[in-house]
Amino acid sequence: MTIAQYIFFSSDTNLSLVENQRYKILIIIFALSTCLTHSVFLFPVQFQTNLHRLSMHLGQWRLKPYTGTDVIHKWSSECNSYTNGNMIKLSSNNIEKYFIAIHHLSNAAHPLSISHSILYRLFGDLTYFLTIQFRLCPILIFCQLLWIIPGRFAFEIFISILIMLNSSYTIFKIIRDRLLFDMLDEHQSDAFLLTSKRKKSN
Repeated sequence: MTIAQYIFFSSDTNLSLVENQRYKILIIIFALSTCLTHSVFLFPVQFQTNLHRLSMHLGQWRLKPYTGTDVIHKWSSECNSYTNGNMIKLSSNNIEKYFIAIHHLSNAAHPLSISHSILYRLFGDLTYFLTIQFRLCPILIFCQLLWIIPGRFAFEIFISILIMLNSSYTIFKIIRDRLLFDMLDEHQSDAFLLTSKRKKSN
């Protein structure tokens, strides 16, 4: 009987080389590791910054009931000057809907666009997407420990080494980028406060 036959066809769970629970942990590890590695590769820091600037330009809208006293602005796809508090009217399936601009910079996105809403949700905050990656890292590390600590066989030790080598750079890069973004936010906040103080003094 080969090792593969022994693993997959043995009915005695006490004699199986790898328990089903450890298989599940291994699948979770590779799924998380692959997801994080691809997200780091597809969304580098510079690209995330560009998406953040784009989402700031597009802005965000919120559905609001019309009270009869609100000023309605005309919607135009070429206009990017809708500011906070501006209300527009759009028709969807012969139903009139009213949207109010809630972003303080500009609102150029189409209020009914789901893709714009997703973009703003993920990258409206400069650190939101990185925070999701950052929170997945401890889960990945915990699953790795669950796999590594009970390991008894040589092939399990070898797999553990490969897992650690595969995910170590990804975890390091996510943590490094998250700390850099925190420092960038603090610098922007300090610059904003300094500018405000200068305006008040003048």
